[in-house]
Amino acid sequence: MKKLLIVVSCLITATLFVLPSGAAASNSKYLKGDSDGNGIVDIKDVTLIQRVISEYIFDTDGSITMRGDVTGNGLTVDDATEIQRYLSEFENIYNVGAEIEIPQPSIDFTLDEYELPFIPN
Repeated sequence: MKKLLIVVSCLITATLFVLPSGAAASNSKYLKGDSDGNGIVDIKDVTLIQRVISEYIFDTDGSITMRGDVTGNGLTVDDATEIQRYLSEFENIYNVGAEIEIPQPSIDFTLDEYELPFIPN
């Protein structure tokens, strides 16, 4: 019984700490033009961009705009057009379908040489 309890607690620990970090690593890249984030650039991405532009739905977290903005000037009908051109195998001047790495913020925790920590009374 004790061994079973140890195994179950190890599995729970692995689920809580190991799997989320692996999932975050897999989300560090996306395909340019894949506005819905399913890993495929298709006509559904064009439809989603058109729905956001027409304010039928809202891009509350900015992820649709980040993945769907292929021209670099915000989410516009030009992005939908360029994805359609990509799907029709026309010239791909904006590299639609290219794998893009999401920039990770860097946090610097170093203190200034002369900065003292705040110590309340």
